[in-house]
Amino acid sequence: MLMLAKCGNEDGRDEGIRGFMFEKVTKMANRWIEWQTRAGEAVTAGGVTVIPQAQALTVRLPFGGFVWNRPVAVLVQRGGQTERIPIIDMTRVVQVGLVGLGLVFSIILWLRSRKMIGDA
Repeated sequence: MLMLAKCGNEDGRDEGIRGFMFEKVTKMANRWIEWQTRAGEAVTAGGVTVIPQAQALTVRLPFGGFVWNRPVAVLVQRGGQTERIPIIDMTRVVQVGLVGLGLVFSIILWLRSRKMIGDA
């Protein structure tokens, strides 16, 4: 769930219209945007219980909305102990790396072009 800090004075009371508006915006954001980690249905086989976990981003708009789910981990319960095994999305890692590399090259090219213009 989206959490925002609340404006107020030392004793916790809102400070006039600014506090009122911030509280109103926070309530609207919490109603429209929700970020949760949820556990799926447990599956048990051979004394081992596996529980999938997923993060869900839910956006509700006046004309519709969407839900985006992604797996984040698997809980494995065996012999009274629970182990959390994270799921790493390699596609996302590669995409973020490529975007970062593109930004670095863009900045280098921009700086080179400024240098060439300055030398002319």
